[in-house]
Amino acid sequence: MKNKEYYAKNLRNKLGVFILNKRLMANLTQVNLAKQLGISSPEVSQYETGARLPTLIIFLRMIIVFKLSLRDIYEVVTFCKIAQIDIDP
Repeated sequence: MKNKEYYAKNLRNKLGVFILNKRLMANLTQVNLAKQLGISSPEVSQYETGARLPTLIIFLRMIIVFKLSLRDIYEVVTFCKIAQIDIDP
C-alpha cells in the first residue's frame, strides 16, 4: 500500500501547487478565491498545501474562476489518471 499513499500524497501536492500558482496568477487572495468558489478560506489553504483534494464540483468551479485552458485541464487530468492507474492494483 506504500504506492497508494505515495501517489495520493503526490497528487495532493501537485494539485495544491497548481491551485496556488493559478490563484497567484489571478491576483486573488485565499479569501477572494474562497468566496468565488463558495467555500471557506481554510479549505482553499488545505487544497494549496496538499492536505486535501477539491471535489469535482469545486474543481469545475476553479476551471471557471481561473479560466483554465484545455491544456491546463489535460495536464491535471492526465496526472490524476496516471496516479489512479498506479494506485489500483
